[in-house]
Amino acid sequence: MVCEGERILTKSDSDVVKIKKSIVVKIIKASIRAEDETYYNGKSAHFEGSYIKDEDSISAMTVYTEAPSKSSCSVVGHDLFINLINETVHIAKRETNECKKKGHFTKIDFIGRCKKRILLAFEAFDTFVANGTNLAPTNEMCNVDKGDIRNKGNKLRKKCY
Repeated sequence: MVCEGERILTKSDSDVVKIKKSIVVKIIKASIRAEDETYYNGKSAHFEGSYIKDEDSISAMTVYTEAPSKSSCSVVGHDLFINLINETVHIAKRETNECKKKGHFTKIDFIGRCKKRILLAFEAFDTFVANGTNLAPTNEMCNVDKGDIRNKGNKLRKKCY
C-alpha cells in the first residue's frame, strides 16, 4: 500500500515539525514493513514485537531496550495501526533516554490514508523474467522514434532498429 499523510516530529528540546510525506507499507503473512521498520512476533533480551492482522485492521508494535550504561539507557518503541475499512494509518515512534542529565525524548508520528499499490511496469517485467517468459520485441515496443529516451538501455527495443 502507498500511504500519504503527515509526519509530526516532536523533541524534548525543540519545536514540533510537520512534513507532508508518502510511505510504502508492505504487508505479508508473518510481518509488515513500514518506514524502515519491520514488525513481527518475537521476543529476545532487548527486543519484543507483536503483529496482529485480521479482516478489519492491522496492529503491530516493537520495543527495543538498550542495555543500561552510565550515559545511556534508551528505549525505542514503534507502534503501527492500519484501519483496513477506512484505509487510515497511524505510525508512532518514540525514544526515551532517562539516563541523560535532563532526560530526553523524541516522538515521530505519521498519520495518513493508504491506497492499494498498483503493480508497476518494472515489477511486471521482473515477474515475466522470473517466470521465464519470452519477451520478444513487439510493434508497440518498437513504435517510438530512434532517438527516444525510452530506447536507452532497453535491450528489447534495441532489436527494433
